Amino acid sequence: AAAGSVVPIIGNIVGAIVGVIAGLGLSVLWGKTKKEVQENIQALFAMAINNGASFGSQAAGFASGLFSAVTSLALASIAAALVPVFFIILAIPFVLALFLFIINNSAYIVPPGIMLTNNGGVPPGPGPVPGPGSCSVAPSSCGGGTCAPETLAPIFGAANANNASIVCYAETARTCYPGIVNDYCLQGKPRYTRDYSVGLFQINLLSHPNSGWLRNSPDAATLRTQLVAAGYNINGSCPATDDNAGLGFSCYCGIRELPVGSNPRYCTVTDSTLISICRNWFQNAANNLAYTKALSGCPTCDWSPTWSAATNCGIP
Repeated sequence: AAAGSVVPIIGNIVGAIVGVIAGLGLSVLWGKTKKEVQENIQALFAMAINNGASFGSQAAGFASGLFSAVTSLALASIAAALVPVFFIILAIPFVLALFLFIINNSAYIVPPGIMLTNNGGVPPGPGPVPGPGSCSVAPSSCGGGTCAPETLAPIFGAANANNASIVCYAETARTCYPGIVNDYCLQGKPRYTRDYSVGLFQINLLSHPNSGWLRNSPDAATLRTQLVAAGYNINGSCPATDDNAGLGFSCYCGIRELPVGSNPRYCTVTDSTLISICRNWFQNAANNLAYTKALSGCPTCDWSPTWSAATNCGIP
């Protein structure tokens, strides 16, 4: 996600470097050639005058010699100026490859995961430590202000707005994008984290939402309606074949993880319809914030250890 936004920037930087190098090369080439040609012309004219040769017989020779000297000097100057430019441009692909290697092995392109407690199960592991600037409130310009304190204050309270903003900003990898999804528990991803996490506060569908909240909360009414319309029994439990078998029905019934002790514990989507409904619902900012408020226990709003971003930033 995040590489998609970084690679074009690197491309622009490399393009600018090539342009500067080419411009400098041409400037050096023209300046050197012009200077040497002028010096050669002056020397040739001096030779012609000092020799006092007859105009008719040596004019052609003078012109021919002048043309030959200028041509040879120009070609030599071009070759001398282009050699360093050639090697610099030749090195650019290797520099670009090094940039991409560094970026693809850094944490900045991977949305931070969160640690959300399961309904009696083992909590998913925390995501990476937030990078520089993550432990700050989101600016109002980020994502149209979705994570800004002034947006979150009416939901979490003025006293908790800054902490909520810091967590939101870090969990979305500083994008403030409500639709962000970290599904790195699936195989084939750049790396593994125990996440199928969605939205502003990265609600992890491996263990959420709480089945009691889903059944009873007014904030979950639209999610209940969609699930019932799709044929799900929200008062039931996960299928016996699911690793959450016996737990009250919720979104986590649609994902199965490898057994405890597996390393890594890759996940598999076993019910794509259920996961699609839940993912789309939590990608809605208002829905995500409503569940986050309930999960954090606001108005006291305990952020740690539920959100690893809060723990890493020292937010209680």
